[in-house]
Amino acid sequence: MVSRISHKERVWNRDALKELQRCIQNGMMTGERVVKEITANALLALNISSVDATDIPTIFTVKESENSTRFSTVNTNAEVTFNGIVFDGIMECDCSMYTSSKLLCPCICRVCQHMNVDFKNPKHIHPRYWIVFHPLYVQALKNLDMSDNKHAPWVGKYEPPIEEEGATAGQNTLKTGENGIVK
Repeated sequence: MVSRISHKERVWNRDALKELQRCIQNGMMTGERVVKEITANALLALNISSVDATDIPTIFTVKESENSTRFSTVNTNAEVTFNGIVFDGIMECDCSMYTSSKLLCPCICRVCQHMNVDFKNPKHIHPRYWIVFHPLYVQALKNLDMSDNKHAPWVGKYEPPIEEEGATAGQNTLKTGENGIVK
């Protein structure tokens, strides 16, 4: 039984590593499944017909129809703390789909369509879905013989942990570089 579980874990890790490597090679900042899910939510957003601005320019109310009494509130410029790092410009919604997953929901996609904003831009997506935060990200970079992350939206704010010599396998040590940036 234990060997079966260990085998499954190795297969999942291998598949995750391959997907991460594909994402890095293709210049993606989120995983393939995240893009697929957001695209599906963008299609669902077509069913939402009412997007209204509020007194605050970054806050919108979204309803399925003008007459609907149920609505969601979308913030297009939220500040989010993730792994102890503050990120701004993240889009958030108070609907159950977003609050349970932190993945862009149809409400956010509809507001983006209304504002003519690219909802697939990783700078708007919760950092939990950025590939740099995946536990196997550093290993994927090593496998690809890559060490630069210049394309990433987190440049200047976060760099993936670097394994120090002497650390046990799989254990990363965070270092703070100049300007307090985590390295």
